[in-house]
Amino acid sequence: MIAFYWSFIHFIFFIYFLFIKKNKYFNLFFLFLLFVIYVFKDPTYDLVGYLGYFSDPYPLEDFLFYTITDFFVFFGDPLITLWFYFFINLFLIIFSVKINEKFGVNYNLVVLSVLVLGSVFFVLGTQNAIRQQLALSFFLLYLSLSYGSVFSFKNIFLIFLFTFIATGFHWSSYFYFSLYYLFVLFFPLKNKFIFLVYIGLGILIYYLILYYMPDSNY
Repeated sequence: MIAFYWSFIHFIFFIYFLFIKKNKYFNLFFLFLLFVIYVFKDPTYDLVGYLGYFSDPYPLEDFLFYTITDFFVFFGDPLITLWFYFFINLFLIIFSVKINEKFGVNYNLVVLSVLVLGSVFFVLGTQNAIRQQLALSFFLLYLSLSYGSVFSFKNIFLIFLFTFIATGFHWSSYFYFSLYYLFVLFFPLKNKFIFLVYIGLGILIYYLILYYMPDSNY
């Protein structure tokens, strides 16, 4: 069944980009259709384990993830916790794009929601690697907020705040923030291409680590 959903969601994107991206009614239709897919797809891979954890959480080194999950046990349904994290991810990614016009992105919220919901990054993150996705989403928000002012006084506060929040969801944030500052020491981020290369390399290296360390608590 997952193969069907995966193929269908990419077929939707193919039609969307080729023909009807600027039609507001089709935008709303595709947004509705993508939500239907997320609602009715079966739990897959790590999502099965996460739903069990949401019902009976135990302490993790990812302290914010554990604390929030433990709070949501009060509602008695693990799906509520899952959808809470789903919409937090969606909001963080959309907000990260909208506040940074330096990339020339001027999509409205409906179009941007369709783009995010149909992306491989979002599908894998919300339906499999939830902790990693949350940490990455906060990291992306930090990148947007700090772009062009990496070594400013304002950024000193941001780096501590977002390191604290992101690592509270997954330890991998230490890797991202450390690599980020090592990188900017040698390559000025005024160059958009360098900025995007950094993000791509960071994600690639991280998933290579996960691939070669399959038994770790990633």
